Amino acid sequence: PLLLPAFLQKSPKELTLHVLDVGRGSCAFVEFPDGRNFIYDVGSLTYRDAGESVAAPYLWSQGITRVDTLILSHADADHMNGARSLIERMRVRTIVTTRYFETHPEGRALLEWARKRKMEITFAGRGPLAPGIEVLGPPVWEKFGEAPTPNEASLVLRVGGKILLCGDIEERGVRALLDDHPDVATPVLLAPHHGKRHAHHEEFALRVAPRLAIVSGPESYASPVVLRFLRDRT
Repeated sequence: PLLLPAFLQKSPKELTLHVLDVGRGSCAFVEFPDGRNFIYDVGSLTYRDAGESVAAPYLWSQGITRVDTLILSHADADHMNGARSLIERMRVRTIVTTRYFETHPEGRALLEWARKRKMEITFAGRGPLAPGIEVLGPPVWEKFGEAPTPNEASLVLRVGGKILLCGDIEERGVRALLDDHPDVATPVLLAPHHGKRHAHHEEFALRVAPRLAIVSGPESYASPVVLRFLRDRT
């Protein structure tokens, strides 16, 4: 995977990841060599509308005028409050999320709005989602006997076997991911929950063994302990 500056080619020959600076939030854009692309989350607590002020302008600067799919990990504002403006500006045709997304008022309102626009909505289950996209989480939380928090129900993806996108999974979500997927090693990691500390952060970093770890958020927002552990092992 490549992190490409604006002056490089706009049609990648390899799987390409762009992680956008939206301050306290998350937004990642992935392009495949066959022309497919998707946005994984578009939200921010720093910007009122990360879709309008950050994501769409950045994509236009890259010569990109269409996003195939918007994948939303969960219904927290810092991951989805720019969704409507991104959909309107980038001609997004499909939303992919989890069935937990619609149980929260903000998520339900967005999906109702999308249905009025005749958009396709897919609730992803574990396993293949599309060529090169594998859903690793969330687990089936009913087996634990309680409803998950929005963070723990985040949609976790591995893309092309090379990029791991974790949303905001915390202690229980990370534990379930490690238990359900013994081989979770992935070269590029978008760190869970903006690099915040949790009980399994050391085991998680060792098992994923990324060569590149990216934290979506200001450095002061992430845990110094987690940052130091990741830096020592990438």
